[in-house]
Amino acid sequence: MDKINYSNWGKPISKNQRGVPFKDLFHLFISGTPIKRKCWRGYWKYSPFENDVEMHLKDGTMKYMSNTDNLAFTLAAFTADDWEVATNENCDIEVK
Repeated sequence: MDKINYSNWGKPISKNQRGVPFKDLFHLFISGTPIKRKCWRGYWKYSPFENDVEMHLKDGTMKYMSNTDNLAFTLAAFTADDWEVATNENCDIEVK
């Protein structure tokens, strides 16, 4: 298992980095809109067919949230307030 970098946990983000809380994008997310945190290079997308969340990682791979290596780390992302809609302009990988 890869080591997880927890160094940004609990650190304030600058005002120009702010996005919105996850709950404010939930309705878009469930309807299929890909979302991401400002500090991420990949994104998440809900898959109604799998009833799971596709986690599109910065290396171009995809894994389902139900198969995450570190559940606590993954769940902690929901508490962040720096979420935004994922686009090809704000991700390092193609948003599908």
